[in-house]
Amino acid sequence: MVIKESFTIRRSGMFDKYYIDYNGTYSTGKLDGIFGISNHDLNQIYEKCSGSYSAENNVYYFNSKEDAAQAIEMIWVKIKPSLKGKALYLTEEEVEVIRRALINEDSNILSTNKILKDNIFNKLNIQ
Repeated sequence: MVIKESFTIRRSGMFDKYYIDYNGTYSTGKLDGIFGISNHDLNQIYEKCSGSYSAENNVYYFNSKEDAAQAIEMIWVKIKPSLKGKALYLTEEEVEVIRRALINEDSNILSTNKILKDNIFNKLNIQ
């Protein structure tokens, strides 16, 4: 599962440039498998966004944060919907309500605080 919020644009310690980090991974040879995009297509996206490849580090560097951000947007569009995920932060009480609802799926007897239900739905419906 790929979560958009897990992309980070980092400034290089060796060059006055930026690179894309996804959960601690920045090597194009590993990112293609995570994203479900061919290495060739991933490299083309980086190059379209003014990325320059460093064979020594196996990473693409970008001249600006904007170029790296554009590459992230282009990558996100190419990722299959079945691989895309969403990060949600739920309280323990909200997790318990969901757990009880799944256990009692057929019973329709689940009663809970309306505010708590609204909070859960609001979190699930965030784009």
